[in-house]
Amino acid sequence: VMQMTCRDRNRIGMQADLLGAAALGIKNCLCLAGDHQIFSGAGRLKGHPGAKNVYDVDTCQLVGIL
Repeated sequence: VMQMTCRDRNRIGMQADLLGAAALGIKNCLCLAGDHQIFSGAGRLKGHPGAKNVYDVDTCQLVGIL
């Protein structure tokens, strides 16, 4: 099962990875949004509170791409 997150990726990169996975015979993909920046640092709840997330597509749109 391939795991794909939407955070900090554009749709072209996601499509390229999905096409590559299909070429390798991977047929299942777990679509996730990804951790928010303030929750993704060491010690949790620290991270980078001033950082902004980048989402070209959300999880529902990623499922539509599949």
